[in-house]
Amino acid sequence: MQHKQVSLLQCPYCLKSFSVAEVWQKAGQDIRFGSLYCLCDEFPVIEGILYLFKPTHRLLLDLLRARKFTEATLLCISQKRLLRSNMPWMKFGGMKLMSWLLDPSFLKRIGQRDVIRLLSYLMPKHLLEYYFTRGKWKDSFLIGVPLAILLEREKKQKVTSKSLYWLDIGSGIVNYFAEIQAARKNIQIISLDAGFSNLFLSQIFYPGQDVVRICGDAHFIQLVRPQTIDVVSVIDTLQCLSAPVPFLTELLDPLWLKKDAQVFVSGLPEHLYLDRDWGIFPTPRSIIQQYFSLRGGKKVEPIFLNNEVLSAAFCEGTVEVKKVILTTKQRTFRYSFWWSQTQRLPKQLSSMFFSQAQRENATLSWETSQRKWTNRAY
Repeated sequence: MQHKQVSLLQCPYCLKSFSVAEVWQKAGQDIRFGSLYCLCDEFPVIEGILYLFKPTHRLLLDLLRARKFTEATLLCISQKRLLRSNMPWMKFGGMKLMSWLLDPSFLKRIGQRDVIRLLSYLMPKHLLEYYFTRGKWKDSFLIGVPLAILLEREKKQKVTSKSLYWLDIGSGIVNYFAEIQAARKNIQIISLDAGFSNLFLSQIFYPGQDVVRICGDAHFIQLVRPQTIDVVSVIDTLQCLSAPVPFLTELLDPLWLKKDAQVFVSGLPEHLYLDRDWGIFPTPRSIIQQYFSLRGGKKVEPIFLNNEVLSAAFCEGTVEVKKVILTTKQRTFRYSFWWSQTQRLPKQLSSMFFSQAQRENATLSWETSQRKWTNRAY
């Protein structure tokens, strides 16, 4: 995180601007370990990632002030206090070993395969496999839908590449930020994820250009100054949230979101296919429809899209929009939707900003998944 990026942010709890409080370690212009303060609190920056979860942030600040940077990073990644430095198994070389293993340059050097092996001691195997194979899933390219719409609009309007701000919620590890920024200059991306390890590994293997990374709860989403965000993408995330309707209410708050912004949400019911202890349910399309039908003021309905058809078309390179619009009552869970207060969907979209090799590599679909448990509500 750079000093100049701090002015873009605000505290999601008190909605006041952030300022730099302390900088304990820098890497060039980047704040590697430091803290930001607002009107209500102070929050740590760990490995360049702003950490907004309470009350863990207080323990992290204590560790940073004691210059226990490795311990702070380890706590963020594992959430296990058993790995603190005062534990017997960490005193005799354990923390030094962890410092070596968590060094970003070392992890980049050994590569993703060995990193997965190391993380398998801290994270569930099925999540690791999913996170690191996202590039093989067709729906992963749907993050490019808002960019394709933006490029079509600007091509017709013949506008110059003014600076734009893109908030990606639930970014994960494989994110395509570099491809987005290469296809359209002057895009500042703010990446939000509840998993610190996702942001940490994404920063190493899929860094993009000066991406602002924030570890926080998506239900506290107003972490950028009002009337700033041009694009919001929520890829394979909405169904992971415990309260999707309050999330949408905060996201689409007209006092916060720009009037001409576009919002794109894609959802998959993959948690129907994971172990029951995951504890998350998908979000039926009817919940989204009811939410928009009850909104006050000028109502603009979202445009629902067929997730599988859209994903397949995006991998081929060209999307005929009328062929992917979802018009039936089916597809309870496997949908995407696009919404904008003022913009209209173009007739055709191109995903050629993704390389042919990348698009050909995306062969997996959730149609092949196996159901492990069911719920009568669905």
